Amino acid sequence: MGYTETLMPPQPHGRPEAAEASGPAAAEPGDERLVSFSGFALYVRERGAGYPLLMINGLGGNLEMWGVTQKRLSAQARTIAFDAPGMGRSRASPVTLPLPAVAWMLCRLLDRLGYERVDVLGYSLGGNLVGELLGTSPLPRRET
Repeated sequence: MGYTETLMPPQPHGRPEAAEASGPAAAEPGDERLVSFSGFALYVRERGAGYPLLMINGLGGNLEMWGVTQKRLSAQARTIAFDAPGMGRSRASPVTLPLPAVAWMLCRLLDRLGYERVDVLGYSLGGNLVGELLGTSPLPRRET
């Protein structure tokens, strides 16, 4: 079962929270790239325009599992799908990553991509990860 929620990663360097969705102005629909940060290198695909939606797949999956879903959702949102470490086109992590570490990694990824607020959608283990983000991260939520 999946789970959705809205999260905002911590604001580094005293950056104020944005009231509206924000993200990289240069990113084009269908933008795919390897994003490096904090020793990780994750392959990311962004599509569409609108409020950003982070899509977290299940164990062993890669961003291709979101194919049709991402295409449809990108008609209304700026979708962000990624390959987890060691999956798809992302580099493997040199260490085992428990859920709290993956939650931290996703906050860093969102910061690196320039998003201050996102909605999140998780499938299978991705839904558990959304719960981890909510339970252990000091991330403010958007009222929906």
